[in-house]
Amino acid sequence: MKKSIISVMDVINDIENEFPIDQLQYHGVNWWPVLRSEIGVLARNGRVLQKVDFETENQLLKKIKLIIKLPFKTIQTFNELFSWRKIAKKKGGKYEAPKKLDFITLSSYKHRTDLFEDFNYNRYTDPIHFFLKPYSGLNIELLSPNLKFDNYPNSTCFYRQILIRCRLLNDISQIVKFENNNQLKEADKVFIDLCKHVNAKFNLNIIDLVSIKSKINEIEMYHKFFFKLFSKLNPRIVFLSSYYSGIFFGAIKAAKDFKIRIYDYQHGIQGDYHFAYSNWLNFPKNGAVFMPDFLVYNLDDKLALDKQFNTSNLPKTFVVGNLWNKLWSLKSNSQFRFDNSSDKINILFCLSPIAPFFSDFLLKYMKDSNDLFWHIRLHPRYMNQKDEVVSILSKNEIINYEIDKSSSYNLQDLIVNSDIHITNFSSTCLDALDLGKKSIIVDQQGKLLYKKQIENGDFYYCNNELDLNKTVRNQVFKVEIDLTDAIDLKTLFN
Repeated sequence: MKKSIISVMDVINDIENEFPIDQLQYHGVNWWPVLRSEIGVLARNGRVLQKVDFETENQLLKKIKLIIKLPFKTIQTFNELFSWRKIAKKKGGKYEAPKKLDFITLSSYKHRTDLFEDFNYNRYTDPIHFFLKPYSGLNIELLSPNLKFDNYPNSTCFYRQILIRCRLLNDISQIVKFENNNQLKEADKVFIDLCKHVNAKFNLNIIDLVSIKSKINEIEMYHKFFFKLFSKLNPRIVFLSSYYSGIFFGAIKAAKDFKIRIYDYQHGIQGDYHFAYSNWLNFPKNGAVFMPDFLVYNLDDKLALDKQFNTSNLPKTFVVGNLWNKLWSLKSNSQFRFDNSSDKINILFCLSPIAPFFSDFLLKYMKDSNDLFWHIRLHPRYMNQKDEVVSILSKNEIINYEIDKSSSYNLQDLIVNSDIHITNFSSTCLDALDLGKKSIIVDQQGKLLYKKQIENGDFYYCNNELDLNKTVRNQVFKVEIDLTDAIDLKTLFN
């Protein structure tokens, strides 16, 4: 059963008040920043373990299992390495890592979803390369086997081979590493207590010792990978977005080892209910090893984070603005326009990827408002939801809409050419505000996430047909664009 974001954050704050999180130490590091995000995501998604395991694994038995699997993993490793070298040869031979490198951006291919200039952009990392010219940068997309061959012909092969070797070396290190069973049991005890504490709070079995150790092992493997990578490339700065994943936790820890500055670039609303950014009531000793510094859109976002982390050794926050919108404003010469021949009001509705996609009152309003035309935009990472969305609209006899054009055109073009922007809780409302347009929020979760913006009058909130009609007909949606004094990205090198 999925839990509400309020109930999840309440439990996390209870843990920080009631549980000795400073004791969540393993291999000299405090793991609460990792587990905080993990617990939040698991509870929010309603994952339930069919069976929980709170037993410390016998180290001798663990080593025997690893030794038995090692020959098969070794063969698998060499097969994978051979495959990647074969691809590299086909792509032009050996990859030469840059001799001089100022910065690296780490990203995921799944974020390459914004069509602009006939190219699929990554809105989080590509603008950084644009605004940091002439500094030398390299983008590494690590989470897909088909990574940007056109831009960096053999870089994928080079990095994937390092990653494959690190996985095998990580298994070998667990065989040769000696850990006393009694000492390990003592260290595990506090993690077991945390699991039982969390499961009791949620009245669900969402976490156990096995899942915690699996997450720790994953991060330690990625730490080895990035340690190797950064030692070869020696960047001055590393940029990433959505820092709270196993692969990025490993990158942050490795960057700290080399005293490389590492920044998390804002990827949407952070608000009061984001498990990785909000309401830290108690930050543990030695926890900063997993925390980057932050680059945010505006002063409000900076002040919210500074309130969480206000001591010298904890993350610092810098306002850089919405770089993707800045890039579009500088480079766009689009001739895109909605068809206004019918004189209908053009409404852009940006879907959030989580069902229900439409509230009942919204569906009724869409059907009954004949002078409105709805441009439905699918979430760019969930284009496969189209059939489900179209089916809902058809069942409710809604015909005054289109979905294909709005799901394929550039978001900024759609926003500036629409009359009104509406969403449940998509962060496209932040893009719209940045481009001079207020939005209407029509979902309770959106009301929570954008509470401050609604109170300030930057967004409107409607939860019934009558209020929505009044807002659409009577409110002004154009707003002065807030030209916040953001720092130049290049000053991060000072």
